[in-house]
Amino acid sequence: MVVTAGGLDRPYPSAHAALFERVVEGGGLLVSQYPLGAAPISVRFRHRSALLAALSTAVVVVEAAARSSALSAVHAAQAIARPVFAAPGPVTSTC
Repeated sequence: MVVTAGGLDRPYPSAHAALFERVVEGGGLLVSQYPLGAAPISVRFRHRSALLAALSTAVVVVEAAARSSALSAVHAAQAIARPVFAAPGPVTSTC
């Protein structure tokens, strides 16, 4: 499943267009709360985080930049009593 911060016809980043296609071809879902053509502007990433939390059993956060929407996902999950877990360090770490 892919949850987007814009319209389903606006993959972000645009380099992910092929990924969107593979998800659909593999029987997966593309989910958005915005109409076709809607641009993925910054406030919509917070909305996407809330939708992700609502669709998830739990939220796992890995190291992210301060301006990422990771904390939005944590706050959204806590607001609806979803468990939140954290993985310290970068996702590419071998440890």
